[in-house]
Amino acid sequence: MTYWHMQLHPDDKNWGREKELLEKKALIGLGDWDGGQSQINQFKNEMQIGDIVLIKRGSIPIALAEVIGNVNVIEEDRGLDWFKFRREVKVLDYAFNHRFENFPQPRGTLQKSITESSITYKYIDNWYKLLNPYKSNNHGYKISKIYIEKFKMFKDFNMSFLDDEEILPICILAGINGSGKTTLLEYISNFIQLNSQTKNESFIKLKNFSENSIETINYQELLNETKSIETEYNSNIIEYLPTNTHKNLENIDESIKTHLNKLVWNERESVDYAYKDISENIKKTFEELNDFDINFYSLKNGKTITFSNKWGDVFSLDELSTGQKTIFTKILYLYMNNIKIK
Repeated sequence: MTYWHMQLHPDDKNWGREKELLEKKALIGLGDWDGGQSQINQFKNEMQIGDIVLIKRGSIPIALAEVIGNVNVIEEDRGLDWFKFRREVKVLDYAFNHRFENFPQPRGTLQKSITESSITYKYIDNWYKLLNPYKSNNHGYKISKIYIEKFKMFKDFNMSFLDDEEILPICILAGINGSGKTTLLEYISNFIQLNSQTKNESFIKLKNFSENSIETINYQELLNETKSIETEYNSNIIEYLPTNTHKNLENIDESIKTHLNKLVWNERESVDYAYKDISENIKKTFEELNDFDINFYSLKNGKTITFSNKWGDVFSLDELSTGQKTIFTKILYLYMNNIKIK
């Protein structure tokens, strides 16, 4: 998927019928003009089905659309004569539904936006992520099953994380002291290292979200592969948190402030948008925990992060109960470090 931004009006910049065109025709397109061959070639040959296009009029954002059709060439069409090269699109959202700032690049009929650090890319990406929060991190793996042949108290041990063939979004291990909860987490965290010195039948089965496939990882089989999955495993699967995570409260507090400041100052979003973004994402992070009714409230005086509950009480992180702190510091830590729970 690639991001693009383009204009749909003819030579008359005051045409103002982009929304009507999208609603009635569901098309985007270009004319055929002197000096426009490079843009026409991009539209015909580089744009792909599934790409995301921001429609604009100068610096005014109009809509965000997804390309759903291959290019067509229409020689004559009364009312759309300048619209020779066309693609079908699905409108994802209209800008009038939001209070967006002007698009930072007012010029150009068609341009590709592929540099993630550019302000045009961030503008489109933020809009797309607003509509698709769970697609913002579609790379990586999730564990579906574990088998341990022998490790400490575990012998011929199986554990599945599936519910009706769907991988559970959140798993909580419960058991008496000494039952192996921490040992199991440590084993998962160190799976590659633990199995690098000895041959055994242990494996971890994963779902690869970027390829929608299932892979069983066995370290011995990786030794002969040119592209080892070890790097992927360490960078995209495991984030092991030790048990004494209450100390992370201050880090989480600072992470939330950093996230808010990034949205407002670096990405030029409104304060309302920043509050809504973090509030909705935290809510979705904890939505599987029915009894955990804590919502983001505000950044008080620019210094203190506050939360609220269903009774309207407002409180800081320090005022959470011990159990709430434990859940909050672990799960919210993952969110604030951009480790999405899918």
